[in-house]
Amino acid sequence: MGNPLFILIIGMAPGIFWLWYVYHLDVYEPEPKKLVLKTFVWGAAFSFMAAIIEAIALELLLGFNPNNNQLALVPIPLLFVICFFIIGPIEEFVKFLAVVKVLAPKLKIQNKNLQPIFVIKLPAPVDSLIRKFRQNKNEELPVLQNTANSIYDCPDLNEPIDGIVYSSAAALGFATFETIGYLFIFGWKAIFIRALVAVPAHVLFSSFWGYGIARGIYHPEERKDLTKWFALGAFSHGLWDFMLFSVMAHPPYVIVGLLLDLVLFFVMYGWIKKRIRWAEEVSPFKEKALHLFARPKDDERKRPEVERESW
Repeated sequence: MGNPLFILIIGMAPGIFWLWYVYHLDVYEPEPKKLVLKTFVWGAAFSFMAAIIEAIALELLLGFNPNNNQLALVPIPLLFVICFFIIGPIEEFVKFLAVVKVLAPKLKIQNKNLQPIFVIKLPAPVDSLIRKFRQNKNEELPVLQNTANSIYDCPDLNEPIDGIVYSSAAALGFATFETIGYLFIFGWKAIFIRALVAVPAHVLFSSFWGYGIARGIYHPEERKDLTKWFALGAFSHGLWDFMLFSVMAHPPYVIVGLLLDLVLFFVMYGWIKKRIRWAEEVSPFKEKALHLFARPKDDERKRPEVERESW
């Protein structure tokens, strides 16, 4: 296992490096470092939530809490369900919650001008139980009207690239927590594959819905489409895990699974690279930054009206 402090340090190193890299993609109007770091920390914190939810779901499906080696022994149809309907959606959703936690800590209630994206509804038995302890038993529970669209009210979310920066920060926090866990299980040598492939892959998964946020910043009428981008991120995450886990029980085919994941990695990288270029081109701060060579002051952190163009 190695020295715990050593494991902790090298486990955090890839996440910190990639966070530095992603932060500097925002060249015209960088986000407040404090907010980006908070998103990273909440991404790590919510990864613990994902681990608990996944453990419960897998135990219900399989009768035990499997690790990655045991997942490779699961029948392919069940593995498909696990990867595409449990791991992918749950892990991407908790990353998204980290962004919501930082950018919209107080979600607006019943704002008719906002199109809901994710509406959190409580099961009827839970809803009834909570109402028993409320003074006004007919009062609607705020959690039923909360909408993640309130992130767009954050003044710091003011150019398209911001959506990708915050989604990446949450993904890196999540991947860092996951990496530390892997190192304690498999030893410090696992850091190489985690640092070079697995950690940036988490960024690419989340960049799909990060781009969806970016589209919502530039085209407000497209904010209702964020669910579609989230589904694409969850699907790519599930596909990555499915291709890897499905061959782990067959050593001769492990290299095939790794190659397929690498192909997926570069396809996602090429896709998001073009979207980052688009976000830079349509940034409302681009012209000012190029002419003044200065970062706008805090009182100028508003979302200027710009000519709408499609990607």
